[in-house]
Amino acid sequence: MLRNHRGIECLRVVAVFAVILSHVGFLAHRSDPASQRLHLMASLGGRWAIAPFFVLAGYFWGKKIRQGGLLRDVSLKLGTRILAIWVFWTLLYLIVPNDIESFERYGVMALVKVPLWRLLSLSGHPLQFLFVGSSPHLWYLVALLWAVAIVTADLKYGKGRNLVWIGCGLYVLGLIAGSYAGTPLGISAAFPTRYGPFFGTIFFAIGWYASSGDKLVTDRMAVAVFLAGVVLSVLELHVLWDYFGIQPESPQPYILGTLALGSGLALWVMSKPDLGKSLFLPRLGKYTLGIYVTHYIFVGLFRPFGNSFHHSLFWELAQPCLIFLLSLLLTFILQQNRILKRFVA
Repeated sequence: MLRNHRGIECLRVVAVFAVILSHVGFLAHRSDPASQRLHLMASLGGRWAIAPFFVLAGYFWGKKIRQGGLLRDVSLKLGTRILAIWVFWTLLYLIVPNDIESFERYGVMALVKVPLWRLLSLSGHPLQFLFVGSSPHLWYLVALLWAVAIVTADLKYGKGRNLVWIGCGLYVLGLIAGSYAGTPLGISAAFPTRYGPFFGTIFFAIGWYASSGDKLVTDRMAVAVFLAGVVLSVLELHVLWDYFGIQPESPQPYILGTLALGSGLALWVMSKPDLGKSLFLPRLGKYTLGIYVTHYIFVGLFRPFGNSFHHSLFWELAQPCLIFLLSLLLTFILQQNRILKRFVA
């Protein structure tokens, strides 16, 4: 069973830590060349980190269907679960202030003012709210819902014949209205195409194909695809930056190389069930969803301390580790409650 697959559990843990590094702006405030290079690497790491989660979700969803589950029932169950998690954490991040500065400035009234300001801000951007929620990282849950709906619809009405075309078409549309919007190929969109169905659908579809039991690619091919994704990502970012002035850390982080990088890595790890068997990381795999949805609480709480520590190397190294550990602890505590467990597991 891949549910006990050590390699997959390791990948989940490493990926969620990469997300945290990206969200805290690891070493972004240090000006020395070595720190800037490491910051750029951490930022780029956030580009591939979410892709394997889509592939794995598609794989496990597909396995349930191929093992006899009804397409409608399996999809409805997964969709309902994702929606419940999104609604819970959207409400929590909306009404609970997670920044110390608000309490320092407004005292206990921050409990009223901050949720009201957030609500007013979101009301002015309804599409942003529907595609993301009340916190930036919750976009993944909405994108996963879109992926489940699109792949389910094509399997039901198109017998799965159009998945590659639909997934690639959405991805390309997301690119030309996102990372490539500032190039001659780009177009303007009224909403951010890094969210919704544009990025996750093709990865979820790859997971579905992988669930057939037949190896999509050999180990060497998977590694080659991954390495090609790394090289392509570096070249793309170089061209976008040097010729079009598009920063590597732009709000639209996904590029063409991300597709090869993320899928190649996920497919390679799926063929390595004993990867990391001597490490403690596989034991933490069951907490990764909880770590992902809770970590932004601590990102906000720790943000003011960067200035207090003058963004020292100690703080830059300690902050992501502390956020990871505190998110892990909070997830463990929530999992002990029968009602709250469903929102972190």
